[in-house]
Amino acid sequence: MTINATLSEREKTHGFYRNQAACTQQLKNVMHEMPGWKQLEYFQAQSLDAIADKIGRILAGNPDFKDHWVDIQGYAALVHRELEMFELEAAVSSTVVGGMNHDEQQAG
Repeated sequence: MTINATLSEREKTHGFYRNQAACTQQLKNVMHEMPGWKQLEYFQAQSLDAIADKIGRILAGNPDFKDHWVDIQGYAALVHRELEMFELEAAVSSTVVGGMNHDEQQAG
């Protein structure tokens, strides 16, 4: 498949690139200007940017193209997984005090 054929095929689902790009950049500009943006972890910011890309494709292209929606779900799931890992790491580190874990403290 040539690049032109690929681009023509993508336009059916993603919309006219110029429209999609304008929509996406406007969404990202609003998000990046919000006070909470600076508080995000890198993985949260990246997922929100990727979700904005998908929203731009939905609004400029075919809103019934399921892959757009699945991709949004996937980026949200990645953030959820990272946050769960943070919670687990915090729980593990809170059981270690003075170089000993909870069981070692009880025995000692």
